[in-house]
Amino acid sequence: MILNVAVGGDWPGDPDENTPFDERGAMYVDYVRMFQKDSYDENVEKPEKVLEFREDDGTGSFVYNWDFSEAEDLSDDLNWKFLELNGGKGSAEIADNQITITTEEAGSEEYSIQLVQPGMPMEKGAKYKFSFEACADEDRQMKAAITAPTENWIRYFDDTPVDLTPEWQTFEFEIEMKDESDDNGRVEFNMGNQGSTATIHIRNVRLEMTEFPPEAEEAE
Repeated sequence: MILNVAVGGDWPGDPDENTPFDERGAMYVDYVRMFQKDSYDENVEKPEKVLEFREDDGTGSFVYNWDFSEAEDLSDDLNWKFLELNGGKGSAEIADNQITITTEEAGSEEYSIQLVQPGMPMEKGAKYKFSFEACADEDRQMKAAITAPTENWIRYFDDTPVDLTPEWQTFEFEIEMKDESDDNGRVEFNMGNQGSTATIHIRNVRLEMTEFPPEAEEAE
């Protein structure tokens, strides 16, 4: 049995001299009891996890609205979503087949300004190509990743820095999915605390399966 008050870690960041250790970082335990039941049902089975993989959009991309041809509500949970976290402050706008992210406050974390799209069908044994084009009003860095928001935030594609310039560049990455299959991978662009608040432009974001998982090939 563990009663734990965790401090630090990859998600909130490590504490420093400004971290307040007061009632906000305390756990108060009244009592702990554990009982042995006289009997219990041993005839149980672990629920089977049912995955529902999204289909590609007809062009081979699992990222929907990859070319930003449609304006979206970037605050809802449908397709693209813009997030401001941990002191980040900014805005995002879709126009002219690109999304423009303007940052007012970078926030305390790399992900404090973030653009995401969940629902990526990450199948074990498959290979993927993740690609996008990006530029910035001034030289700066951002990070791209494919994460697992419902699977303990593991990374199917590690947080990867890309150096942006005022000229459009194409970035392409090959991904081999070695983890257990997940129907809710998430494309992420992290544009927060990375040394600059220069405006970023992104277009043509695609995730394509380049090699089917072995089970799918055998079924064919």
